Amino acid sequence: MEHIETMDKAPKNLNTIWLNSALCVYGLLLCQQVFAREPAITTADSPCRPLNHQEQTHPSAEWRIGRIKLDVRNIFDTSQKDQNHRINRLANRFHIKTREEIIKRELLFQPGDAFDPRVLAETERHLRGFSYIRDAIVTPVSVCGDAVTVQVTTRDNWTLTPNFSFGRGGGKNRWAVEIEEENFLGLGKNLQIKYRHGIDRTEKILRYIDPNLAGSRQRIKLLYQNNSDGHIGEIEWQKPFYSLDSRRAWGLHLFSHRLDNPLYRNGEITSEIGQKRQLAEAWLGRSNGFQDGATRRYVIGFSDDDNRFRATENYPQQRVPADRHFAYPWVGYEYLQDQFIEKTNLQHMGRIEDVSLGHHVQARLGWSHVAFGASDSHLVWQADYSKGWQPNDNQLLLFNANVSGFYGNQVVLDGLASAQAQWFLFQSRHRSFYIKAATRMGHNLFPERQNTLGGENGLRGFPVRYLTAPKNALLTVEQRFYFDWYPYHLVQFGAAVFADVATAWGSDDPDENRTVKDIGFGLRLVPTEAANGKVIHIDFAFPVGGDSDLSGFQVILEARKSF
Repeated sequence: MEHIETMDKAPKNLNTIWLNSALCVYGLLLCQQVFAREPAITTADSPCRPLNHQEQTHPSAEWRIGRIKLDVRNIFDTSQKDQNHRINRLANRFHIKTREEIIKRELLFQPGDAFDPRVLAETERHLRGFSYIRDAIVTPVSVCGDAVTVQVTTRDNWTLTPNFSFGRGGGKNRWAVEIEEENFLGLGKNLQIKYRHGIDRTEKILRYIDPNLAGSRQRIKLLYQNNSDGHIGEIEWQKPFYSLDSRRAWGLHLFSHRLDNPLYRNGEITSEIGQKRQLAEAWLGRSNGFQDGATRRYVIGFSDDDNRFRATENYPQQRVPADRHFAYPWVGYEYLQDQFIEKTNLQHMGRIEDVSLGHHVQARLGWSHVAFGASDSHLVWQADYSKGWQPNDNQLLLFNANVSGFYGNQVVLDGLASAQAQWFLFQSRHRSFYIKAATRMGHNLFPERQNTLGGENGLRGFPVRYLTAPKNALLTVEQRFYFDWYPYHLVQFGAAVFADVATAWGSDDPDENRTVKDIGFGLRLVPTEAANGKVIHIDFAFPVGGDSDLSGFQVILEARKSF
């Protein structure tokens, strides 16, 4: 008996292949899940009593999950005066709420499971990880004998985004027209149709993401992108490690693109390299689950990555690199500690952000060999590491690093190492101080891959891709301000005063090895109820010092993922 309670430019044949593949995959899995049954839920008939705080965090070992109550709430709480305006009521009326079965399907526990506060906390983070959910609270409210009643409360984001956006940064205009629904019919599906005029090309994008294919834990992503210089097609089908205690995972990834890669110098395009890339990858993962405060995952896979190059129409005399074909089996490892905290006014405003303080390691090692069809033999590696520290309630330090590359014939190819450290000083509810130091160091980078810094990635007083050299570093200092003005509970406002210092080195051209600086100020607009989580930046940045050949200032108007 059910006891979950609810409270409220591509060739025509290529297009055909992508469409038929997508329909076949979806149809097979739909048939597979049609007769799936909901888990049984045990009813507890014993008298119930509320749980105190001690019992919520240190429960009896005999307790099990009993009844689960769902409360799926709309965007605005109209019982609150500041959220009961006409525009709030209209938004609630036209918004299709997330269906209760979708929330139920994403829970990391079921009736009959052992009651574990850690799993409830992880479920909150898991639910908040979906763009269509603004917040999630999972609370044990009572115990009936040995059965614990759990209350799951979620609040939706506004997910339908018909949008016209305009951005200017580093002297380049970017604009887009799109319609995106991140919670189609309340089912958690993502559908996007977009036309974007970007820095390098014009793009027409059609994308579909289903995180619960046919009601399962399987996830599929379908993407077709028709560009002014080629196309991109992608199918990704996987059953990921969806929780810390997940035991098995698998994935299949098919990717194809044909693009013209622009090469920059001093913020200007000097040449292009045409590239056609086809990637196919399959993998299987296994884990023993959550043990001793962490999870350890082991993965094996095979990748086939074929790259072919050509001269473009704009630069027919450009020398192009030799074709490359990597084909290799690989093994992977992941270690993730369960040490999370909740913060607000960190990278966003007005939202709970889940921050990992534990060690997180991901590594992959493979061997590309001619026996598998590769053009040459290479050792292939990739590794990522992240960690956080909280010295006290007013400070937070986040660090992440990664390395990747190929080794063959006693030479490292396309070697890249990067690291970033961020320090947050929370001065008050309305102010915080922020420092970021980042570096990227390349060695024998592939010719179509450049290591650049400019107005598009943090050097705000300069044109896009202004510094081009194998190695660079960027230091950013910001004083941030958060305002209480919250009109109609729709948009929050912030501001920042900032300075950026960047340096580039390692280039054969001495003119590319230099240090530049800028200062500036900006306004932040944060649509707190929107699913995409973007922060609108309006910045004015001025180059300073004698190391720059620019005068005047740069205007940056764009939406970013962080403050």
